[in-house]
Amino acid sequence: MFSSLVYQFSTDRCSSCGYCKQKSSSRSHGMIAHMLSVNDYQDLIDRGWRRSGTYCYKPIMAETCCPSYTIRCDAENIKLSKSQKKILNKFNKFLNHEQPQDSIEDDCANESPSKSQSNLPKLAKNEMKKDTSSTDINEAHTSDSIKTGNEESRTGTKKGIGADPNRAPCKKAKLIRLEKKQAKIKSKDTAKVESGSIKSQNYEKQFEDYLTELPEDIRNRLQIKLVRTAPPSNEWKATETVSHQLYQRYQMVIHGDSAQKCNKAQFEHFLVTSPLKAETRNSVDFGSFHQQYWLDGNLIAVGVIDILPKCVSSVYFFYDPSYGNLSLGTYGAIREIGFTRQLQQKCADIKYYYMGFYIHSCPKMRYKGNYSPSYLLCPETFEWFPLKDCVGKLDREKYARLNPNLDAIDTNEFKENQVNELVVFYPPTSICLDYSRLKSMVSRYELQDDMCEVNMIQYGKLIGKECSRRIVMYFT
Repeated sequence: MFSSLVYQFSTDRCSSCGYCKQKSSSRSHGMIAHMLSVNDYQDLIDRGWRRSGTYCYKPIMAETCCPSYTIRCDAENIKLSKSQKKILNKFNKFLNHEQPQDSIEDDCANESPSKSQSNLPKLAKNEMKKDTSSTDINEAHTSDSIKTGNEESRTGTKKGIGADPNRAPCKKAKLIRLEKKQAKIKSKDTAKVESGSIKSQNYEKQFEDYLTELPEDIRNRLQIKLVRTAPPSNEWKATETVSHQLYQRYQMVIHGDSAQKCNKAQFEHFLVTSPLKAETRNSVDFGSFHQQYWLDGNLIAVGVIDILPKCVSSVYFFYDPSYGNLSLGTYGAIREIGFTRQLQQKCADIKYYYMGFYIHSCPKMRYKGNYSPSYLLCPETFEWFPLKDCVGKLDREKYARLNPNLDAIDTNEFKENQVNELVVFYPPTSICLDYSRLKSMVSRYELQDDMCEVNMIQYGKLIGKECSRRIVMYFT
């Protein structure tokens, strides 16, 4: 039984490039997917395909102006960078109604020398001005008064004799403030250890700690809801209007689109309609979803994702521009990586977070490489290689074979002699049949001579041997 159906395959499509802005320089293959199983789509994206709504496309890497390499992050072994940790901490402070401070003040910092010395006799103040040491003048004066008794009243105040050698030197206010701050931090860490919130003072924060370190009532100000969009769930139907309004506001403010360009029909075509069939296995729901970020009951961001057998694939992310200072794009990616890690607890094969395409020739699109460790898909052998090992090659040339083994081949390659095994659906027959049977039933004129077979061979090579056995081509 076949579970995937595609049609209107095009061998070559030229369009203007959204990255370098050249006209008719972006080249890709494309096809419309009527329906796709999540397994088939997983195999397609592992051969460089990507979807936008129901349209699936694959860049012609050696010819297009800005080669687009499929990139994925190893969510299981993610290492947050310093800047990513700062973004998480900043968002947590926002949830906790905290304002970032440049410095920490304590009681001692507000105490001025003139205030602490206001009760000293006038003569003692004059002596203090002469003494440039760190002696505690107030204490020295008091000790001297005890020794002289009534004699001081007859002869006047006795000249200072210097610091008491039995007392420790006084500390400067700056040092006192530092010690108080360190003691405060130490007491907090000790309290956390005693309460069991951390294992020890040397405990290194784990990925989830950055997402759960706030008290539950504060964390709950932000609710992230997973809503199935295809087929449309009741939750989606109830929030469709507010989601579109948020998308329209984002596109108009961030990308400068007109209201008509991001109308509801365009929104649904781009980010709601999906060819992926809904499935549930091992308590995991597969297919197309929106992750909605609700802050105090208001929708502030949406992550459009596909949940597939080996990964969470990011399709798009949009947010309320009013919260732009919170770096919600990065925050959303980190939360989606966290969601991938949660799914792995139920399904061990879900290990990766796919971020779409990495475009090294466009500096603005290199940000996807900030999530470590990340891997790029070789466009010739369709194997994965660490991004850090590929950067040097991509610095030298826009298009590169990423596999350093020149003898390596595509193990899922479709051969020309396998064209007759391709499965097609021909409407007049109302059945699925292989391409060889179709040729025996239809005249050469209807097949447009040999040109049709050339296109079918190219189609088989692009989707790979395994998918060619499972995906049905709607033959028109």
